[in-house]
Amino acid sequence: MTVEKREGGERMDGRRFERFFFVTVLLGLLAFALPTIVIDPFFHYHGPLPGVAYELKNERYQNDGIARHFSYDAILTGTSMMANFKTTEVDSLFGVDSVKLSYFGGNYKEIGDALRVALRANPDIRMVLMTTDLSALIQDKDASYYGNAGDAGYVYPRFMIDGDPFTDVYYILNKTIFLEDTLGAVRYTRAGGETTSFDAYSFWEQGQVFGKEAVLATYERPPRSDLAFGMSQEEKELVRGNVRQNVADIALAYPEVTFYVFIPPYSICYWDVQHQNGITQRDIDGMEAEIQELVGIENIRLFAFGDREDIVCDLDNYKDQAHYSAAVNAELLRCMAEGEGLLTEEDYKAYIDRIRELYMGYDYESLYGEDR
Repeated sequence: MTVEKREGGERMDGRRFERFFFVTVLLGLLAFALPTIVIDPFFHYHGPLPGVAYELKNERYQNDGIARHFSYDAILTGTSMMANFKTTEVDSLFGVDSVKLSYFGGNYKEIGDALRVALRANPDIRMVLMTTDLSALIQDKDASYYGNAGDAGYVYPRFMIDGDPFTDVYYILNKTIFLEDTLGAVRYTRAGGETTSFDAYSFWEQGQVFGKEAVLATYERPPRSDLAFGMSQEEKELVRGNVRQNVADIALAYPEVTFYVFIPPYSICYWDVQHQNGITQRDIDGMEAEIQELVGIENIRLFAFGDREDIVCDLDNYKDQAHYSAAVNAELLRCMAEGEGLLTEEDYKAYIDRIRELYMGYDYESLYGEDR
């Protein structure tokens, strides 16, 4: 009888210990998670807290929260080709209150998905300004590297965008986020920092070297191909599907929003590489297919600047084949605000003719001098 009581008591003590252990662990996890939930450095639950200074520096972690929880009526989105836009200039030129959500190395699918999130979350949006990069044009409409390191060199933080509360554990119980971002916000605030402006967010020009010498140093010129290729029908269908799903359909779903869409002007060195590879005509065909998908949509204002020789042929504007300076960004904004470079159903073919003449007839050898 005594033994039975002892065994029963041991079982009771074991259950108490299990409950104590469970509660202790739960409280410990809550204590660890609570600062990240409250400060919320990636704005997953709420916008910025008064009195806390936030550094905007992690596009793919912070953009979704910015889209959902900030106050704005215009959005700038796209790749690094729009990252040097200044929202203060946009606001002044277009009379809006904008945020910048850039995705370095992003493709049409990623940017389109993010744009849909923003438009669903914020019914006040009345303007979108976005890039459509040639480098990601010939892709399947659903192509993405979500969850893969891929060419971008990162693993995509799907737990920030999947809408599943259970995967929030990867955010609120993440040691790196806790130490570097949650406590980082505390340290940054105590040091007298201020929340990063959208002018500065993703702005990459500082410390970059521009000019012909810098551009030519970023690549090795390929040998001249004996063949020249236009765009195949299969590639054209990829372009059309990509643009339709990730740009056109979004604009059609939000007819009250004006979409300023522009094709970034890559440098003449980009076109030299395409010329050497025999695919200049293919790229021009791709742009024409994109334009045809977008140009007739009433709430899309489509712009292209590939015929601006003062931009594309002046390598002082570039740090590599594609990336231009913030001064070019400012000029593109001015043009779009004033309607310069606007393509219409009536004149887009003339634009295609101009860039075809420029890029297929350019004296590319002059870029290198007599020794190349």
